[in-house]
Amino acid sequence: MSRTLIILFLFIPFLTLAQTKYVLKGVVSDENNVHLSHASIVARSLGTDAQPVQFSKTDQDGAFALNFKQKGTIEVVFSRIGYTKVTDTIKIERTLQEIKVNLIKSSTRLSEVKIDYKYQAVQIGKDTIRFMADYFRDGSERKLQDLLEKMPGFSIEDGRVKFQGKIVNITLLENERFFGGGSKIAVENIPADAVDNVEMISRFSENEMMKAVQVNDQLAMNIKLKANKKNFVFGDLETAAGNHESYKEHAALFYYSPNKTGSFIADVNSIGLGSLTKEDITRVQSSELQYFNNTSSNQVLYDYAKSNQRVQSNINKLATINGTTKLLDKRLKVTLYALYSENRVQSLQDIHNNYTFPDSSFFEKRQNRNNQKNGVALANIALKYKRNPYFNVDYTVDFDLTNPRLMQVSTMEVDHIRFSNSQKNESARAYSVKQFLESNWKHSVRRYSTFALQHQFSNHKAQFKLSSDKAFFENTLNFLDENRPGIFRPIKRVENLFNVSLKHYLVLDHRHQLHFELNSQNQILRQEGTTMGVVDSINPNIFNHDQHYRTGNTFLGLYHRFTWRKLNTLISFKEHFLTFDNKKSDSKYENNRLSFQPEIDVNYEIGPSNTVSLKYKQDYLYPKYNEMNPSYWINDYNVIFRGNDSLSGQMQHRIRLYYRNFDIARLRMLYFSSTVQLKNKIKANILPFSTVDQVKGVTLLDRPDFQMMHMIGYSIRIGRFEPEVSSSFLNMKLAQIISNETFDIRQNTFSTSASLGWRKPRYPDIKASWSHTISWQYHIANRRMFTTDKLDLSAKYMVAKSFNIRTDWSFEKAIFDKNQSNPISILANLELEYKKGKSPFSFYTQGFNILGNDRYRVLQLTEYVATEQITYIMPRVFMLGLRYKI
Repeated sequence: MSRTLIILFLFIPFLTLAQTKYVLKGVVSDENNVHLSHASIVARSLGTDAQPVQFSKTDQDGAFALNFKQKGTIEVVFSRIGYTKVTDTIKIERTLQEIKVNLIKSSTRLSEVKIDYKYQAVQIGKDTIRFMADYFRDGSERKLQDLLEKMPGFSIEDGRVKFQGKIVNITLLENERFFGGGSKIAVENIPADAVDNVEMISRFSENEMMKAVQVNDQLAMNIKLKANKKNFVFGDLETAAGNHESYKEHAALFYYSPNKTGSFIADVNSIGLGSLTKEDITRVQSSELQYFNNTSSNQVLYDYAKSNQRVQSNINKLATINGTTKLLDKRLKVTLYALYSENRVQSLQDIHNNYTFPDSSFFEKRQNRNNQKNGVALANIALKYKRNPYFNVDYTVDFDLTNPRLMQVSTMEVDHIRFSNSQKNESARAYSVKQFLESNWKHSVRRYSTFALQHQFSNHKAQFKLSSDKAFFENTLNFLDENRPGIFRPIKRVENLFNVSLKHYLVLDHRHQLHFELNSQNQILRQEGTTMGVVDSINPNIFNHDQHYRTGNTFLGLYHRFTWRKLNTLISFKEHFLTFDNKKSDSKYENNRLSFQPEIDVNYEIGPSNTVSLKYKQDYLYPKYNEMNPSYWINDYNVIFRGNDSLSGQMQHRIRLYYRNFDIARLRMLYFSSTVQLKNKIKANILPFSTVDQVKGVTLLDRPDFQMMHMIGYSIRIGRFEPEVSSSFLNMKLAQIISNETFDIRQNTFSTSASLGWRKPRYPDIKASWSHTISWQYHIANRRMFTTDKLDLSAKYMVAKSFNIRTDWSFEKAIFDKNQSNPISILANLELEYKKGKSPFSFYTQGFNILGNDRYRVLQLTEYVATEQITYIMPRVFMLGLRYKI
C-alpha cells in the first residue's frame, strides 16, 4: 500500500467526524470590500428544535465560522462599532455553506468617544504571563514555532521550548495536555493563525483542588485558540518530492470542542526530519501524574527521536493520534494517545581517537559503517474522574513495544601497526506495561490526602554478535575460533517496579502547613544470559551474566511549608530505610542502612515576574544493576566492561540558586542560575589495564565527584532590535582507577553566545547568533583543549504578500589544541513558498545542504580519550512541495 493510501486511510475517522457538523463560513467586509476584523456575529435558531445561541468574531482577515449540529433556519446578526447592524435569515441545508456580508459605515456622529481599554501585548498575573499573538504577528508565520520565535524570552532548539532560560515542562492546548504535553509536536504542527494568545504558567499544577498544598516548579505553556477555531476541524496536508529519490508526506488534523478533542499527525520523509523528542516519548511512557515521575525509560528511543541529517540516509515514519472526551456529566475525562514511529539510518564515520594513560599513549583510526533500523509502538489510556470538588481519581495504563537493530562494520588502525576488520550486530525486542493510580481527597479547608500506586513491568530480549578477522584481547580472552574470533551474547531481562505512597496535608493557618508522607518503593530485576565463543580457564563464571538485583526504599517524611508575604519556604526531613541485594551464581551482596535526607526550597517574589529561589537537596543513589555485574561485557574489539558486585550506595548533595526578572514595559529579561553538585566517592569500577585492548567504554560510577555550573542571560527589545547575550561555565572533577591507582581528572567548559534579531513589517526578519565554547581538561597525563566557534544566520521575508523566503546558514569551526587542519563546516538550507491571498494552497521549493558539503566534524573530550569524528552527511537535496490548509 502506498504512503498516500495509508495517510488517506488514517484520515477516515476524522473526516467522518467532520461530516457530522454543519458549518457556516463567511467573510465580513465594508462597502469597499475591505475585510473587517473583530466584527461580532450572533446566530440563533428559528426552528422548533432550538439549538444553542452561537457567538463568534471575525479574525484579522474578516473570516468567521459557525458550527451547527443539525439542519434548520437561523437568524444571524452582524455588527461592528461604527457600522450599521445587519440581520439576515439563512437556511442551513448543507454541511458547508459560505456567505459574504457587507457592512455600511454608520452616519451617526458622536460628540465624544472615551476609550478606557488599553491594549497590552504582554499581561502579567501572579503565576501567568500572557502574550497576545496579534501583537507579534506579521503574516509570515506558518506554525506556532514561527510565532514563538517573535515573542520575548522564548528560544526553541529542535522543538524543545525554553522560556527565560528554563525548559517548558508541559504544553497545553486550551488547558488540556497536547499529545502528552511535549512541545515539539505542538510547535511544529499547530497553525500560527489559529492562536489567540500564549500563556506561560509557573508552578503549574493540573489538579486545582490540590494546588493549595502541592509544591512544584513546573513551567507550562498553554495555547489559547481563536474563537472561530473552536468546535472546528483545522490542520494541513503536505507532499513533496525531489532529487536523490527524496520525499516528504505530512498530515496534521485537529478537532476541538468543549467536550471532545481529536488530533492526528502522520509524517513520512527521507530527509532526516524527526517528529519527536525524548521528552515526548518519556511522557507517553511515564503516564505522568502529579505524584510519580517515570522511573524506567527506554534509552534506545532517545537515540533516534530527534532530527538527524548528519548521516548518509535517514527515513522516518510517524503516525500518532490523541483524543479526549468527557463523560458522566463531564465528571470523567478519557484520554487516548497512540503512536508508531520507525526510522532507517545509514551512516559513515571516520573517527580519530588519541588515548592517553599514565604509562602509555597511542593513536587510533577507525571507520564505521552503520545500518540501523528502529521501531516503536506506544499506547496510553488515561482516566480522570472527579466525583465532586473534594475528591478525584486518576488512572493511567500504557504499553510500549520497541525493536531496535544495528549492524556495524569497522576498519581500525592503531599506531600504524595493527589493522583489523570487525562486524557487530545488535538486535533487541522489549515490551513494557505501566500502571499508575492516584487519588486525592479534600477532607476540609485544612486537611487533604493523597494516595498513589505505581506498577511497571518490562520484558527485554537482546542479541549481540561481534566477530573480527584478527584476534583481540589476546592477553585476556581465549576464543574458541582462533581464525575468526568472535562472541555471541543472548540476554533476557525481566523487571518489576512497585511504588506506593500515602501523604496527608494539614493546613495550620494561612502561613503554616505540615505534610506527612509514608512511601515504599521496590525494584526487582532478573537477568539471564551468557557470552558464548570465549572461555576463561581460571574463572569459568566470568562470562555468565545471570543476576538477581533488588532494591527497596521505605521512608517517612515530614514537610513544613511556610508563607509570609512574598516569601515561600518548604523544608522536608526524610528518614529512609534502604535495602539492597545483588546475587550472582558465585557471589552475593546485601546492604541495609538508614539514611537521613533533608531538602530545602525557598522562593522570594521581589515583584511581578521578579523572583529568586534557593534549593538544596540531599539524596542517596543506588548503583545500577549493570554496574554491579562482575562478569566481562565485551562491546567492541577494544571495549570491555566489568562491573563491581561490592559497590555501595552514594550520597549526593545538590544546591541551586535561580533569579529571574522580566520587565514588561521594555520587554527585558534577565536570568541567572548557579548549581553545585557534590557526590561522595565510592568504590567504583576498575580499569584493569591501560593498553590498546582496553581503551574506552569504562563507566565512571561516581562521575562527577564535583560539578559546578553557572548560567546568565539577558535580552531586551529596543525598537525593532532584539539583542540577547548569555554565558555558562561548567567545572567537573572526577576520578578513575587504573591498574589499582586512582587518578583525578578535571574538566572545565566555558560557553558564551550573543544574538541579534531585527524585525520590521514589510522588511526581512533577520537573526544572527554567535557562540564560542572552550573546553579544557587536566588529564591523567597531560592537558587537552578544544574550541568551537559557531555562527548561525537565519532570515524570513514576505515579498508582495505572496512569496515567503526562509533561509538558515550554519558556520562551525572546531579546533583541537590550536593545530587542526580544515576545521570549518558549513551547512545551509533554503525555502521559497508561494501562497496567493487566502487560498488554502501553497507551493514551495526547499533546498537542504545547498552548498553540497559531504562531511561534518565533531570534537569531544572524555576522561582519557580525545576524539575527532568526521561524519559524512546527506547530499544536496532540492524538493518541490504542495501544502493545503484546512
